[in-house]
Amino acid sequence: MTTQRIKVGGNDAKVKELRALVDRDPLNVNQRFMLASALESDGKLMDSVKELGICIEKGRRNLGVAHCTYAAALMKVNKSE
Repeated sequence: MTTQRIKVGGNDAKVKELRALVDRDPLNVNQRFMLASALESDGKLMDSVKELGICIEKGRRNLGVAHCTYAAALMKVNKSE
Protein backbone atom coordinates (compact mmCIF):
# COMPACT_ATOMS: atom_id res chain seq x y z
CA MET A 1 0.00 0.00 0.00
CA THR A 2 1.33 3.40 -0.90
CA THR A 3 0.58 6.65 0.81
CA GLN A 4 -0.03 9.82 -1.05
CA ARG A 5 0.95 13.23 0.29
CA ILE A 6 -1.40 16.09 -0.18
CA LYS A 7 0.37 19.25 -1.23
CA VAL A 8 -0.59 22.20 0.93
CA GLY A 9 0.25 25.73 -0.11
CA GLY A 10 1.48 27.24 -3.33
CA ASN A 11 -1.91 28.55 -4.43
CA ASP A 12 -1.30 32.22 -3.69
CA ALA A 13 -1.58 33.27 -7.34
CA LYS A 14 -4.73 31.20 -7.84
CA VAL A 15 -6.30 32.63 -4.65
CA LYS A 16 -5.47 36.16 -5.78
CA GLU A 17 -6.98 35.55 -9.22
CA LEU A 18 -10.15 34.00 -7.80
CA ARG A 19 -10.53 36.75 -5.20
CA ALA A 20 -10.40 39.34 -8.01
CA LEU A 21 -13.11 37.44 -9.91
CA VAL A 22 -15.29 37.23 -6.79
CA ASP A 23 -14.82 40.94 -6.15
CA ARG A 24 -16.10 41.69 -9.67
CA ASP A 25 -19.06 39.30 -9.40
CA PRO A 26 -19.88 38.76 -5.70
CA LEU A 27 -23.01 36.70 -6.39
CA ASN A 28 -21.17 34.07 -8.46
CA VAL A 29 -21.37 31.07 -6.15
CA ASN A 30 -19.25 28.85 -8.39
CA GLN A 31 -16.34 31.30 -8.25
CA ARG A 32 -16.66 31.38 -4.46
CA PHE A 33 -16.61 27.58 -4.34
CA MET A 34 -13.37 27.59 -6.31
CA LEU A 35 -11.92 30.30 -4.05
CA ALA A 36 -12.89 28.33 -0.94
CA SER A 37 -11.30 25.21 -2.40
CA ALA A 38 -8.08 27.05 -3.24
CA LEU A 39 -7.97 28.56 0.26
CA GLU A 40 -8.50 25.12 1.83
CA SER A 41 -5.74 23.54 -0.22
CA ASP A 42 -3.52 26.45 0.83
CA GLY A 43 -4.11 25.51 4.48
CA LYS A 44 -6.37 28.50 5.19
CA LEU A 45 -9.36 26.58 6.51
CA MET A 46 -11.00 29.45 8.39
CA ASP A 47 -10.86 31.68 5.31
CA SER A 48 -12.34 28.83 3.29
CA VAL A 49 -15.19 28.43 5.79
CA LYS A 50 -15.83 32.18 5.64
CA GLU A 51 -16.15 32.09 1.84
CA LEU A 52 -18.53 29.13 2.02
CA GLY A 53 -20.67 31.03 4.53
CA ILE A 54 -20.84 33.92 2.08
CA CYS A 55 -21.95 31.46 -0.62
CA ILE A 56 -24.98 30.62 1.49
CA GLU A 57 -25.65 34.24 2.40
CA LYS A 58 -25.41 35.66 -1.14
CA GLY A 59 -26.11 32.68 -3.34
CA ARG A 60 -29.27 32.34 -5.32
CA ARG A 61 -28.39 29.01 -6.93
CA ASN A 62 -26.66 25.86 -5.76
CA LEU A 63 -27.76 26.45 -2.17
CA GLY A 64 -28.00 22.74 -1.42
CA VAL A 65 -24.41 22.25 -2.51
CA ALA A 66 -23.38 25.36 -0.59
CA HIS A 67 -24.97 24.11 2.64
CA CYS A 68 -23.37 20.67 2.34
CA THR A 69 -19.94 22.05 1.52
CA TYR A 70 -20.19 24.62 4.32
CA ALA A 71 -21.15 21.91 6.83
CA ALA A 72 -18.23 19.72 5.77
CA ALA A 73 -15.83 22.67 6.08
CA LEU A 74 -17.14 23.50 9.57
CA MET A 75 -16.52 19.91 10.62
CA LYS A 76 -12.93 20.17 9.38
CA VAL A 77 -12.30 23.11 11.69
CA ASN A 78 -14.13 21.41 14.58
CA LYS A 79 -17.08 23.79 14.58
CA SER A 80 -19.90 21.41 13.81
CA GLU A 81 -22.49 23.54 15.59
